[in-house]
Amino acid sequence: MNKFKETVLEALHLGVYVVLLAIGLAYVDSKWLAPHRIPPCHQDQLPKGKICLTTVLETWGDKVIWIDARNQDAFERGTIKRGKVLSIRNDENAANLLMEALPVLHQAGIEGKCIVVFCDRSCNSATEIANTLRSYQLQAPIYVLEGGWDEIRRSSSLAS
Repeated sequence: MNKFKETVLEALHLGVYVVLLAIGLAYVDSKWLAPHRIPPCHQDQLPKGKICLTTVLETWGDKVIWIDARNQDAFERGTIKRGKVLSIRNDENAANLLMEALPVLHQAGIEGKCIVVFCDRSCNSATEIANTLRSYQLQAPIYVLEGGWDEIRRSSSLAS
């Protein structure tokens, strides 16, 4: 009977270690791996006004004005390295940034370009900024990038 108890205790110890290992792996996955997993984007499944990065690149190529709606620190750490990039964000400088950008955005429609607004997971101002831009009746189509900065960062040809 003593041998049986020892075997059961060893099995319980092993079970506890397996459970702790599973919890540790789940934590690592949720904190470091999952944030970088972005499901594939399907343009036909997105609501009007949203756009996939592949659609932007295939349809518009270099005829894009990018609006980086992330905070100033994130913008300074890195943004799109290809094409025209403007920083417009919802903070105390929002009105000034918008007024500086409007001439370029008006010209975008004349030049046959589109405007794509993006943010990252920690902000949700891309939609707000896109709606603000739409209120100015710009000629260029205005989209919010599905997947935002995370999607851009995965594209080595775009992110700096």
